[in-house]
Amino acid sequence: MKRFDARLRVGDAERRTTVTPVADGADVAFDGGAPERVTVERDAQGRLVLRLGERTVRGAAVRDGSKIRVAFDGRLWTFETVAAGRRAGAAGGLGEIRAPMVGKVVQVSAAAGDVVAAGAPLLVLEAMKMEHRLTAPAAARVAEIRVKPGAQVADGDVLAVLEPPPAS
Repeated sequence: MKRFDARLRVGDAERRTTVTPVADGADVAFDGGAPERVTVERDAQGRLVLRLGERTVRGAAVRDGSKIRVAFDGRLWTFETVAAGRRAGAAGGLGEIRAPMVGKVVQVSAAAGDVVAAGAPLLVLEAMKMEHRLTAPAAARVAEIRVKPGAQVADGDVLAVLEPPPAS
């Protein structure tokens, strides 16, 4: 596979990325910086293990079309390839919060109408005997919570809808 360039969106941030495949993974450079070696594998529990230089990260990742949803350490990131020249949405990554995998809702921490800060817990999803805390990607108003504790959800189901917070 050949080197490729892409623009990746993480929340409301957009980054230029260069990926050069190598035998044991890929060399990845962000925004013209020095490349870092990345390797990906699965551990005995099926969790994703990402090695980035000397750092090791464990979590779960699900591909959804052009998006990759990664759950790690109680946070959820959505990586999306963006066509050259396209800018990140003005809403700062707000909109639908989708299930990153098949699972069961074990806790709902927000309600419709709540105004939440970036990183505020919204709900907890249990999958593969692991709990994944889904948080607000930015300050927002919770427009809808579409699930209740105990609900079974499929990968990609809409769990909550966020909109820009009211102006102060």
